[in-house]
Amino acid sequence: MKTVSLLGTGWLGLSLGKALHADGWRVHATTTQPGKCDLLAKEGFTPHLLEVGTPPMGEVGEGNPRRAKDACWDSDTIIVTLPFRRNFVDPFVYVAQMREILRSLLPHQQLLFTSSTSYYPDCDHEVDEDLSFSPIAPRLRALAEAEAVIMSHAGPTTVLRLGGLYGPDRPVHSFATRGLAKHTPHSRVNLIHRDDVIGIVMTMMRGNHWGHVWNAVSDGHPTRAALYDMNSDTVAGGKMVSNRKLKIALNYHFCYPAPLTLV
Repeated sequence: MKTVSLLGTGWLGLSLGKALHADGWRVHATTTQPGKCDLLAKEGFTPHLLEVGTPPMGEVGEGNPRRAKDACWDSDTIIVTLPFRRNFVDPFVYVAQMREILRSLLPHQQLLFTSSTSYYPDCDHEVDEDLSFSPIAPRLRALAEAEAVIMSHAGPTTVLRLGGLYGPDRPVHSFATRGLAKHTPHSRVNLIHRDDVIGIVMTMMRGNHWGHVWNAVSDGHPTRAALYDMNSDTVAGGKMVSNRKLKIALNYHFCYPAPLTLV
């Protein structure tokens, strides 16, 4: 049986694990909360308490002591959905977390990392994966460095840059509160439904699509004003993240191509 380890079982990771389990994968699921282990076990997962923080002393790969004490590192595929939290006082903590994860992997293991379209700087045009720029803001630099760490893995690796996530219990209009719609009404919002993230990951893994960096966003790019008020005719501005490469490579058809239809 194929095995997968989910590093992060929050709103996205838990649902992704359910889909993988239903598809025949043996799922190892990590959490930092002891009380969540029973929930993960009830879903058919093997739960693991894991805090990704200060790197353990020791060698890379098989010599790393973390591997010896936790079987979650032995899976065929590792999926990292740990969020790039806005409350990080130092955003480079995220880079340290990715380095620690990488130290625990072996060269043959497949690695999928869910990054973010916040990787791209603010601009007023379409951006795609070929955009070359030098990030200046600390958060942009940290995310770019975290991606670079992940991509340095010797084994098969893919990075998905996700748009803003919405879906059950996370309505699409939460990306356009009254304040945001008032102060930045023209700004485009690059979004993706959770079901589409899961569909993309499943399609990618079934087709063995590794060695890529793809933007995972829906076709529609509504403005914040349009999300807040369906009758808004605000002229759009801000970056529009392209999903063209992903759609062509995976022949993927979005379940929710237009976020406005769910407002």
